[in-house]
Amino acid sequence: MPRFLQDSSWEHHSHCYFLDQFTLPTEPDGSPGPLDFIPLLYTLCQNEKADGVPLASLGAALDAAAFVSKVNHAEVSFLEVKARRRYGQALKQLNLALESVKDAVQDGTLGTMVMLMLFEDINSERQSLMSTHVTGIQHLLKLRGSKQLSDPATRSLFHFAFTQKVWAISSDGRVFD
Repeated sequence: MPRFLQDSSWEHHSHCYFLDQFTLPTEPDGSPGPLDFIPLLYTLCQNEKADGVPLASLGAALDAAAFVSKVNHAEVSFLEVKARRRYGQALKQLNLALESVKDAVQDGTLGTMVMLMLFEDINSERQSLMSTHVTGIQHLLKLRGSKQLSDPATRSLFHFAFTQKVWAISSDGRVFD
């Protein structure tokens, strides 16, 4: 283990591992790299007023996904408990954010839904091709409208969410609207 990581917490290791293993930067041609929006989500939690409901839910969802990715890699059992706790907190805060249109259209709310989807995928909890969060993501994309495409950073988040929506195939084989 590199010396600079020896003094850091397992939680910090989790975040570094998650960023290293799950994100790729934007391609040279400008097209988004896989999950390249995740550093943006971390930045949102650090640079803005982190006591807002969308950012609180996002922080919990990021922690849950990072912790469970480290658990799968290093089998650190106490992180599994923390990951579940943070997942539950993210769901609770997400429900609060969805009660307000102002909070629902925030990047943190959409980011939370995407991170919860990733948590479930990393933890092998998806029961079918369609994640439990795709319908919610579909509604948020419509509610957010075209303004989400004007910012390059949030456009990458939109691309991932839209791709998930397109991949969501119902049992009769049709793609969702």
